[in-house]
Order: sequence, then structure tokens, then C-alpha cells
Amino acid sequence: MGHCRVVHVVYLHPALVCSGTTERLLASLGAAREAGLRATVLSRPGSRTLALQQTGAELLHVELPEPAWREPFAAWRTRSVVRRLAPDLLHVTDDRLAGLAAALSASLRIPYLLEVARQVRKPTLRSHGLLRAILLPCPTFVERAVNRGRADRTLLRVLENGPSIERPWEPHDLDNERLPCIGALGYLDEDHGTQTLIDAAQLLRARGRHLRFVVLGEGPRDEALRRRVREKGVHDTFTIAAPAMTDLAGLMLELDLHASCTLEGGAGWLADRALGLGIPSIFSAVSSSLHQITDERNALLYEPGNAPELAERIAAVLDDPDGASEMGLRARTAALEARRTQAYRRALTELYEELRPAVV
Repeated sequence: MGHCRVVHVVYLHPALVCSGTTERLLASLGAAREAGLRATVLSRPGSRTLALQQTGAELLHVELPEPAWREPFAAWRTRSVVRRLAPDLLHVTDDRLAGLAAALSASLRIPYLLEVARQVRKPTLRSHGLLRAILLPCPTFVERAVNRGRADRTLLRVLENGPSIERPWEPHDLDNERLPCIGALGYLDEDHGTQTLIDAAQLLRARGRHLRFVVLGEGPRDEALRRRVREKGVHDTFTIAAPAMTDLAGLMLELDLHASCTLEGGAGWLADRALGLGIPSIFSAVSSSLHQITDERNALLYEPGNAPELAERIAAVLDDPDGASEMGLRARTAALEARRTQAYRRALTELYEELRPAVV
């Protein structure tokens, strides 16, 4: 491309756990490869480590303390790794690392871009001299990033999710041996809303419904959620797991119904993937869901945190399998027409190219 050397991008990623943020990182690495960039990932190991290694990107396991000043020695060790790599650009995949990224950028004089993975609550996005762009997953995040995050509006870029949706979901033959399987996906933090699905499972069991529930994800609340499963008496039908496998989409296709229980912010990369695969889906009516869902057309909506309403929605979908299949097909058709996978990679590649003169 007329440049004398390959531009080196270092990705700062909290941990390689089963989450939408990790899946978005994997897609970003694909865009970097297409742009001819050298990519190095600094992260902590997790269930998706193998999937990342298969991308061919260099992976270094490092400490990523946030805030950095609370763990000065760990921050110094991380800074030493970054200085040795001498990257042209830092790509920070999660705003939980915003403070560490700003400190590294300032001390090493490296420009960086920052992704916002969840709805902003604190003034963590204040402009820094070497901050080149703030990436948001949907337009509904813009005003809160400015008002609560104190972000410079001129730096904001909306880069919508574009997960791979190569294989379509197909309805399963349900019988006494194969119970309907309802799944939730993502990083298990305070916003995931998994407790709503657990409470809905208890209500459905009380009504005589025999179902299976699986949560594909991990995070700071996974043990608390497992306790809640036991307390609600649904431990024999409810599984919370982080699959250590490369083919996460293949596992998702085993679901009969996908439920996004997010309490605030965005449904996320994995929920978008479920829509694109054509899995019949139910979404909590948070801002980003309202941006992408037409109720009773490509998915169903319910009030965030309302377990009785979620239980009613689950029962309605299972009682009308033909209607559920048609709803999933409409969601997949819309995703295919939007070509969001290609649009995501193209937009990120163009951003890297735009930043290239500033980093070479």
C-alpha cells in the first residue's frame, strides 16, 4: 500500500472470556489482517484463548490493572511489555481499561482508540491528547457517552456489530428426550440480567413446563447466579457454562430460543449473532434493542427485569413453533440484506487506514 513498513496495532483486552466483547475482538483481528497490519493482543487467558490463537494473532498474557494507580507494579510491568513491542497504535477493546490506556498512551506517546462495550455511567471518556477515536456499538449510546462519559463528540464513531452469520439455524424435532432449550449469552456482570431468566425458569416450572436453560458466558457474577439457580430450585435444568471451544456459533445453533435479558445498555455482539443466525429471540426493551428490533416481527420484546412477562413470552414462542421459525427467518433475512459483517470489517479497515498517517 505504498508504506515502507507494516503498521503494528496492539490490542488491550480485559480477558479472553466467553463474551460479546471477545467475539468483537476476534472480528477486529480479521479486519486488521485484511488491512495488512501486524496485530498483537495483550490479555488474560480464558475460555476463548484457543479461538484467538487460531486467528494467527500474537498473544501475550499480561496484567491489565484498572485503575493503574492501585497496582503500580503491575502497571509498570504492563508498560514495559508495551514499550518493548513499540506499537504504532493501541486498540482498547473495552472502556473498563480506559484509565490504563490513557496512562500508557501518555507515558509512551502512542495514539489509541477506545471501544465502549456498555452503557456509560461515569466520566471515563474524557478526551486525551492521543485519543484518536471512541467506537460505539449503536447510535443510542452517543448522548450518554457525551453527557455522562464526558466524551468529545468529534471523536465518536458508531461502528455497529457485524458478527459472522454463515450458518442458518433450523428448527429441532422436540420430543420427550429432547426438551426445548432456551439460551442466554454474554458477559455475566450486573447488566446481563441473568437473574430474570432464572426467575422466569422457576415460574415456567411451576406451570408444568419441562424445559432446559443454558447461559453461555462467564464473568464476575457467575457464582452468585449459580447460587440463585439453587435457591430457585431449577438447578437440574439450568446450566451456566463458559464453552472452551472455537465453534461457538455451532453451539448456539443447538438452542431452540434465545433470550437477551440485558437490564441496561446494549444486547451485544452475541445477541446480534443469534438474530443473524435466525434463532427465534426475545429481547429486553433496552435502548439498543429498540434500535434493532421490531416487536413480533423479527423478535419479541419484554420489559427489562420483568420475569413474569419473560415467562409469558417464552411460553408464547414455544406454543407457536411455526410462527417462531418465521420470526427467526425474518431476522436472518434482514441481517443478510444489511451485510453487517462486511460493513463492520470495511468500516474498521477504513478507520485503520485513516489513522495510518498519524501512526507511521
